[in-house]
Amino acid sequence: MKEKTKFYIVAVLVVTLFQAVCWADKPATDEAWGGLFNSDRQVRKDAVKVLGTLDKDELLKQASGCAEFISSGKSEPYSVYHFHHILDIAEQKGFDISDAIRLIKSPDTSDCFKTGLLDWVGEKGIETISYNQAIDLSKYCIKLLKDEQRQDILRDFACNTTKRLLGHTGKMDLLSEDIIKSKMESGIELSTLRSDVADGKIVLSEKHRLNEAERLNIYDEYAQALVGTIQEPNTHQYFEQHVINGLEDCLKKPIESNLQVYNSLENAVRNYQNHDQGNWRYLAKIGMNTIKLPDANDIAADMITNTQTKFEAEEDEQKKFDLRSSLDSLKQTKKRYEEEIKANGFKSWVAPTPLPQPPEVKTPVQVEPVDVNEMVDFLEQLWLEDEGIRETMDPNQWQEFIEAVKKGQ
Repeated sequence: MKEKTKFYIVAVLVVTLFQAVCWADKPATDEAWGGLFNSDRQVRKDAVKVLGTLDKDELLKQASGCAEFISSGKSEPYSVYHFHHILDIAEQKGFDISDAIRLIKSPDTSDCFKTGLLDWVGEKGIETISYNQAIDLSKYCIKLLKDEQRQDILRDFACNTTKRLLGHTGKMDLLSEDIIKSKMESGIELSTLRSDVADGKIVLSEKHRLNEAERLNIYDEYAQALVGTIQEPNTHQYFEQHVINGLEDCLKKPIESNLQVYNSLENAVRNYQNHDQGNWRYLAKIGMNTIKLPDANDIAADMITNTQTKFEAEEDEQKKFDLRSSLDSLKQTKKRYEEEIKANGFKSWVAPTPLPQPPEVKTPVQVEPVDVNEMVDFLEQLWLEDEGIRETMDPNQWQEFIEAVKKGQ
């Protein structure tokens, strides 16, 4: 289990003091980003002012310098939020989602810089991203997630960004439907319309069906990447938490790897001690509410016992605080679950219903055209040779039939 909250707080404080000394007297143009790490609020404000005088390209160089500083180990990796100050200013100078995607996909962009850019996309860029851009970027993020040679923090942000992008594209696609627009204008909530679509009360366009099928294929690839990732040892708590959240989201989708996702989550819940202590509370909830294990309450009770033991043995105050928080959360989760079971009984997990398939279009049998004269000759010869036909049919009726054939009827 890795050092978490206390380690990060101490690391950030040390870096802050370091920055207070190193950056306080700098003229702040070449490395204005350094002031963003300073503990002095005025120094941070001054840094933002200096950054505001730079153009887009200069600001991106500042962001790159900030990335190098973080990736060098001089700052806690999850301090990439400092990028927001720079990229938000760059946005005012013309930086947009297309620039962000180009830099994210560029082989020349460092992992740390890619991480900061993905963070910006998830928080701000997603507001202006197009449907096709979001689909394309989600596919690239899955590649980053699967690449174990990449920094864990980049894979973490790629994991979370994929989840957000796929959810966002689903919403964008739904809102593009005329029938949905019309009903929302009449005051019906989107959540209600989603339910009506799921229940088949609202039929959407063929374009939506095709887009949904494409998204489910991407979800399936995402799910398979997550199934592999959650088995990796010594994963950072935040990364592991986002992987768990991603798997939970994928389980709600009618994808081919649905059962793999279920088994992966069940394995994580039952073998919770192989995972970060900080994520036990999430695994308990998943066992109870998502995959609905019949012995979920017993597993939660075991989690509580083990957490209590660790809490009593721990001497570090910060770790003790974290364990107490985890313990309280587990107890509350268990209590709510017991109340729910008492009120409504146990309900097993039910796999999501697959998307309805379009009706099969049968190709009509191609019949070779028949020569009318040949058909007439055949019928006349048949009359002469087949005594049974002559006995059962009137000659005039037969002649009328031949005349109809001649006319193509």
